[in-house]
Amino acid sequence: MMMQRITGIISNANFGLAILAAILLVFDSFVGVPEYLKLAGRLHPLMLHLPIGMFVMYLVLFFLKKGFEAPDFEKLLNFVLLLTGFFAFITAISGSLLSHEPDAYNVNELAFHRNTGFGFAFGLYLLSIVNGKYPTFSNILLGINTLLLIVAGHKGAEITHGKDFLFPNKDVKEILSDTNTTLFTAMVHPILEKKCYSCHNEEKTKGGLIMTDSLSLLKGGESGRVLRPGNADSSLMVESMLLPLEDEKHMPPDGKPQVTAQEKEIIIAWINSGASFSKKASAYKPDESIRKLYDANVGAKKQKQYTFSSADSETLASLNSHFMSVKPLFGGSPALKASLFLASEYVPEHLKQLLQIKQQLIHLHLADMPVTDRDIGTLAQFSSLEKLILNGTKVTDQGILKLSKLSKLEQLSLANTSITEAIEPIFSQLPSLRQIFITDTKIPENKVRLWQQKYPAITFNKLSMEDLKIKLSSPLMVNESYIIKPGEEIVLKHYINGAQIKYTLDGSEPDSLHGTLYSKPFTISGSIDVKTVAVKDGWFVSDVVKFSLFENGATPDSCILLTQPNVQYKGEGALTFINGKRAPINNLPDANWIAFRENLFSAIFEYKMPIALTKISFCYGLQVPQYVFPPTAVSVFGSNDKKQFQLLTNQKIAPYQKNNKDQVKSDVIHLSLKSQPFKYYKIEAQNLQRIPDWHPGKGERGWLFIDEIFFYE
Repeated sequence: MMMQRITGIISNANFGLAILAAILLVFDSFVGVPEYLKLAGRLHPLMLHLPIGMFVMYLVLFFLKKGFEAPDFEKLLNFVLLLTGFFAFITAISGSLLSHEPDAYNVNELAFHRNTGFGFAFGLYLLSIVNGKYPTFSNILLGINTLLLIVAGHKGAEITHGKDFLFPNKDVKEILSDTNTTLFTAMVHPILEKKCYSCHNEEKTKGGLIMTDSLSLLKGGESGRVLRPGNADSSLMVESMLLPLEDEKHMPPDGKPQVTAQEKEIIIAWINSGASFSKKASAYKPDESIRKLYDANVGAKKQKQYTFSSADSETLASLNSHFMSVKPLFGGSPALKASLFLASEYVPEHLKQLLQIKQQLIHLHLADMPVTDRDIGTLAQFSSLEKLILNGTKVTDQGILKLSKLSKLEQLSLANTSITEAIEPIFSQLPSLRQIFITDTKIPENKVRLWQQKYPAITFNKLSMEDLKIKLSSPLMVNESYIIKPGEEIVLKHYINGAQIKYTLDGSEPDSLHGTLYSKPFTISGSIDVKTVAVKDGWFVSDVVKFSLFENGATPDSCILLTQPNVQYKGEGALTFINGKRAPINNLPDANWIAFRENLFSAIFEYKMPIALTKISFCYGLQVPQYVFPPTAVSVFGSNDKKQFQLLTNQKIAPYQKNNKDQVKSDVIHLSLKSQPFKYYKIEAQNLQRIPDWHPGKGERGWLFIDEIFFYE
């Protein structure tokens, strides 16, 4: 009885809704939606899932009905059908009300979606009337309704999410350009296509803005000009990207794919450079911000692709030693480059060991090694070699002429060797050869000029030593870790013969005149910054490189976090700070990083017995382009009862400056203490609360990444 009453109510409701739907469908252009009814229209995205789910359930029951007793099951089927029709009308009517919102959807597409939606609702209503009376007609009507639902649903998804949301256009490929490609095409267009075009195109012009062509983009929308060439700060396009995600004016809206930090930087640099749609990448000066971004991002994608398999990781590990380095040619590539150094330890067997990776070895550096013609037989087996550096070796003409099997060799460096013009036959035997360096050899200048005319595809470089004056690379530290064991010696080295290393331990900058000359390994105590530089007559001084070194010190017995880190970067919890592992700055997701953004960092470090600390070294990461900044202040407190803490030191960090906006490095803050013994030490560090205006993320909170904290008595 109850079932009949409910069925009757729904049936009568469907009749009334059908009349209302017919009125809205026929007189749509005359309908005005008052404010109090707009809420009903905005329920459309919520309601639309009900008729879809219920209709799918009806289809499942319909095809399984033979397995159930007919009378009661038919009643259930009819009830589900009536209820589906009810929600279909509610959804279609709310959608019709929503279509009158000023959201700049394409009128034709919207009308098609509305009509197919109403068609589905009316089809279900008709099916509920004829169901069971005319089986053949009912089955046909069921098929039509299924088709209407698919078409209406797909069109609605296209309107909301953009075309090709389900089956992306496979003809669109990532642009791998050269410098003759317009910079907009190579860098900016792909960002706008993925993040903006779905809502701002000729068919869907939200806010009256079309972004798919340059004239419309420059014209702007209802809010005015979104793009002001040369002035990103006053461009609405940039302002909307930098607003907080919860702000209703933030673009893209919450729920849509967001513009990444790097993409923001690209768009801002492009606008500040003049927002040209036709200027080629090669036309920008190398020191312009947008050109630097182009070289770093698009240029990196131009790396040659290799199809051979990667070398075995265990093999690579066995080849790397203090006299040999084997590394990938570039990130993610199976191609390898190898360098041999320490001439005093060289034996031909070292070269033969590399035959294990002869397929993958592309670059081989043997400069200043005692390589002779006896080693040429081994070199000739590296069939994949594209670059071979033999500067300063003992090879002769006879040896070089035996390299004819290296068909892929593009660059050959023979500077400072005993070769003569007798090597000429090799030029025609190496089909891929494009560059040869013959500085400081016995080959006369007139012969080089003749060769350049005879072999135009090859560039012959024979410069004076003054022309070859270049900057030295920075010194290297041999120690495996920056965390030094007690008594462990610090070993520095440089690969260039004759290069000297100057270093300081007091924080001052070393150069050719200042600093201690490195002559033998040395030891350190506690934590210290070792600054080094390489110098050599006839070369420019290297950049200063800083090695922040730490002894393990007085590691606390336990640690408790008082504030929660960001859920994405929780590291190993409190153990992260005292596990004796430094984190790589180029891999922020590494488990040895722990990050704070919503909260300040606060933790208590506990000792079993009171201890008087004199120094704490607070290690953090710095990736300014990725919104990772130093803390603004670090404070240390002491206590013996874990309840009452007294302030021991508070160090404020100067605001980060714009001239370091591209900096990426690991750094450390040394905190000096003069205190009595404490059992508990509490450390607090505040992340940057407002990123400066010069940064793409201006106004947002900065990230604070911490990897290790060291304690010293």
